[in-house]
Amino acid sequence: MWRGLNLPGLNLLSLRLKLTIGYALIFSVSVMLGALSVFLAARGTLTHSLDANLRDTAQVAQSGLTWTGGQPHFPPLSSPAPRSRQNC
Repeated sequence: MWRGLNLPGLNLLSLRLKLTIGYALIFSVSVMLGALSVFLAARGTLTHSLDANLRDTAQVAQSGLTWTGGQPHFPPLSSPAPRSRQNC
């Protein structure tokens, strides 16, 4: 594995250290690939959920529109009922 690299300081390392470094690199790459796959899956799911939510909100908003003269208008909001104040 390391013979083809021919690095000057590498020949001084013990086999145990070489194996440790190799396994640490493999583990690091595996963790990064796993994190990337989780990120991509979560991003896709959240994007799909956001798109669906925005479509539903647009449908609700569009259903409340009135058209006059080719221009959309929202109907005026009615004032809420007065709240009674209760003393505690």
